[in-house]
Amino acid sequence: DRLVQNGAVRVIQGRVLSGEGFERLIAPGRPIPPTAREIHGIDDDMVKGKPPLSVVLPQFAGFAGTSVLVGHNVAFDLAFLDAAQGECGLALRQPVLDTMILAALLDPGYDLSLEAVAERLDVPPPGSQADPAPAATPSNEAPFQSSTPPPANPAGPVPSSCTVSARPGLPN
Repeated sequence: DRLVQNGAVRVIQGRVLSGEGFERLIAPGRPIPPTAREIHGIDDDMVKGKPPLSVVLPQFAGFAGTSVLVGHNVAFDLAFLDAAQGECGLALRQPVLDTMILAALLDPGYDLSLEAVAERLDVPPPGSQADPAPAATPSNEAPFQSSTPPPANPAGPVPSSCTVSARPGLPN
């Protein structure tokens, strides 16, 4: 019921903006149980000295801005973010798009895991060398700053989306 990591990348017109992402380890305020460590690979030493959620969540809200939040099985992630918002006195009000729900509607009966959906769509699996998103590794603790802004669109501003991933650290 505690987050230990939060990460996102910015996507505009279907492209991940190279070098612009958000990745934070979060000190959960209590030991991470072995069962949770086996799932996400984050241990107590990795979060030692990291900021608490009350610091990270406002930073993430600033990164996300008014972007649409997109994720795979994002309802799971949002349950943890929603609980955390109450603790922090902050509300994320962006629209949310869940790629797992879309995959279930478009490919009923198929494996809905992120890896299987990516393979069916011929998209590089997350974390592969062909994946343009910043790797979700504990060493990526500071947000990345884009050195070049996205190209201007003569038709006006283009809505951006922000893919989101939150890793719960402790089971209920």
